[in-house]
Order: sequence, then C-alpha cells, then structure tokens
Amino acid sequence: MTLQNEPERSSGGTVTTDAAMTRTVHRSTWEASADELQLVHRVLLNRVTLIAVAGEVDLATAPQLRAYCERHAPPESARHVVFDLSEVTFMDSSGFQILLDAHLAAARNGATVRVAALPPLVRRVFGVLRLGEHIPVHDTVRQALAAVLTAPGRARTPHRPTAQVEKTGA
Repeated sequence: MTLQNEPERSSGGTVTTDAAMTRTVHRSTWEASADELQLVHRVLLNRVTLIAVAGEVDLATAPQLRAYCERHAPPESARHVVFDLSEVTFMDSSGFQILLDAHLAAARNGATVRVAALPPLVRRVFGVLRLGEHIPVHDTVRQALAAVLTAPGRARTPHRPTAQVEKTGA
C-alpha cells in the first residue's frame, strides 16, 4: 500500500509532486484477518486527510472503516478527505454509504471528500449509483490532492457564525 507524501508548494504557489515523494507502507506491517481492512492515513498541510484503504469493504468490515474515518478524519476538523481506493478488492453498499456519509458531513463543515484510483468494478458501481455527481472521482491520488490543494476560494477553516448578544436598554 502506498501513500503520497505531501505535495510541496513552490514559491509561486503551485503544487509540485514527483515519484520520489511516494512512501511505501510495507505489507509486513499488516496482519489483517479476512474480517479486517488495511487502513492508513496521513494529514497533508493540515488541510487534507488522505486515507488509503485495502481489502474488501462489506457489511463485516464497514464498521472498521467508519470508526477509522471518525477517528482520523472527523468532520469538525474541516479538512478535506481523499480516499485512495486503489487496493480495494470489493465494496458493497455499506462501503458506498460510508463514502456518502463522509461527503455529507464534510460538506456541512466546508470541506470536500474525493475518491481516487478506483478499481474497475468499484468505479462501475460508483457510476451506476451516480455518486460521482456528488463526490469527485480522480484517476490518481496525485490528481485528487492537486485538485484539493489548488481549489480556489476555500479558507483553512469554514466560517462559522458567532452568537450575537443583544443589548437591552435600561
């Protein structure tokens, strides 16, 4: 399983990436049973949480993915989330529901969810469900990260209205 290291910003504000920036997470560090997913994450520039998922996402493993997302990419962090699905071998409706729930929660907090590197079967189901109308799909993790980091008009944290205190006259 691989994760992309942080893209660097040049002095002109553009995102640069290169192959030397790829970090490999050795499979020997994983001792997952058939009922477990392999999950790793990385926070990039304090703006994006990249979550790499490997294995089957189904009714048995969905609670593990949901808990992982809640712990490492809580919506209130207002960080964008990119899911690297390149090593997902199967995903049922419970997995797609988690992606949709993450998208809705992120949107409420001024952030986005993107998916990248979908395997052919997962991409096909994603298309049939028309989830791409709500969650951006990218061919590679690099493209997803570049899209997030170069998106115009997003502050680091969403604007949240503050409570106003009314003054009463005496």
